[in-house]
Amino acid sequence: MWSRFIVEAEIKNFTVHDLRRTAGSLLLKHKGNLKAVQKFLGHKDIATTARVYTPILNDDLRKDLNEAF
Repeated sequence: MWSRFIVEAEIKNFTVHDLRRTAGSLLLKHKGNLKAVQKFLGHKDIATTARVYTPILNDDLRKDLNEAF
């Protein structure tokens, strides 16, 4: 079903794992809690979560600082 959808929608370079990453990113942006994302995604090691999702925290922090000044 997924493959058929991707073909019919003419979507390129997209996987189910992309949805997982999107869910993790949205959770992090909403809660700001890397540990919550780790648990949600089932990562055993926080370093795995941090490697992928820390840039999101850094971008949000940079945006907040720019808005403050």
